[in-house]
Amino acid sequence: MSFQQDYLLRMLQDVAGLMTRIVRMRRQGESEEALALLVGESSRLSGIPESLVYALSDDDLVNTLQARGVLETERCYALAELFREEGEIYLDRNQPAEASLRLTKAVRLYTVALRHAEPESEVIQLDGLRDTLRHLSANELSDASLDALLEELMNRGAYDLVDNALYELLESPEGQLAHRETAEALYRQILHASDYALSQVNLDRSEIEESLASLDDDLAWR
Repeated sequence: MSFQQDYLLRMLQDVAGLMTRIVRMRRQGESEEALALLVGESSRLSGIPESLVYALSDDDLVNTLQARGVLETERCYALAELFREEGEIYLDRNQPAEASLRLTKAVRLYTVALRHAEPESEVIQLDGLRDTLRHLSANELSDASLDALLEELMNRGAYDLVDNALYELLESPEGQLAHRETAEALYRQILHASDYALSQVNLDRSEIEESLASLDDDLAWR
């Protein structure tokens, strides 16, 4: 193992230890202290001042990390974990805007990490991203984050998450206008998946066929 690989592994272990501590603090009602720790660690790992980390858009955050040469897969995953935990704390505090600010960053960084992770990685998996998407609507993501997310979910066969995201995007008439073409293309791709692949994510082929047919019905009424 190279020095860089060893450093990144230790970084992930340190973040895992911090997360255990954060969970304990949340249970004890120490949310302010937990947030302070998370903010400090996010700034340290990203190399970006605390005042700027949250001011950057999701796209600008990724571009800044890349420009600073700290866009390693493991670092992105670790930062995503920190942002997710922050977002969940703000949800507990009934501060949805602050939560969304963190959760959208988590989604973008999880997506980057998953895209570049080694196929056999036992650490960088979908679990964190799946948890994040339970608390966040696809409508809250930037176009760049949404496109990257849907592509990576399709590559990993996470068709249930794609279906959930498309449902959220198509809920409103405006969403149907903006995302209908994307939804139709993705539903058709999902229909090419095997029955086994669909069963692995608890999807039935008829569900996807119905979703696709509903798009045609909506178009017919326009």
